Amino acid sequence: MKNRLYGLTLFLILAMPVFFVGFSCEGDDSEDKGNNSDNDDNNDDSQGPDESPPWISSECIGRDQAQLLGISLIVDGEETEMPAIVFSTDVLAIAMEYSDESCKIEGGLIFINASDKDAELTDLIRYHYDIEEIGCSSAEDGPFYLYINPIDFILPEGVERNFPMEFRLVDYCYSASKPEYLPLDFTVVEE
Repeated sequence: MKNRLYGLTLFLILAMPVFFVGFSCEGDDSEDKGNNSDNDDNNDDSQGPDESPPWISSECIGRDQAQLLGISLIVDGEETEMPAIVFSTDVLAIAMEYSDESCKIEGGLIFINASDKDAELTDLIRYHYDIEEIGCSSAEDGPFYLYINPIDFILPEGVERNFPMEFRLVDYCYSASKPEYLPLDFTVVEE
């Protein structure tokens, strides 16, 4: 009985790598650029320069980037010139002007980050917001209003921001807008 168990164990140890290697290559041909089953002209399994990453939907291929046309700071319902001082109790919003011929902003993200030039703040000011219920263009649908909590932007005592923050738009297809970001400049103080 011991010999049979020893033989079976040895067989499994030797056979399993062959099984897994053979299984992982199933459906992949030798002339394939990606990890898919359609034929390409190359013999490598690296992603080709004209192929999208596998997590990108096919509807995202070959479409234009969204245009980030402008942002305005809205404090207690009124447009406020930047740079601005905002109180922690104010109602704070950012009105975004945009255009997206491909209508892929819905389901995307807005990021508000500290500038890379403010290296000590990059971990403190790093927020993202889901984009829901937005049209294809602010010219047709009006600006998109993002309401944010001013308290999130209060800096610890002794820490100062020296450069404007960056307002970024990334669409449903994980594509950054043109321009990549716009400056956003306000400081929150406690009331």
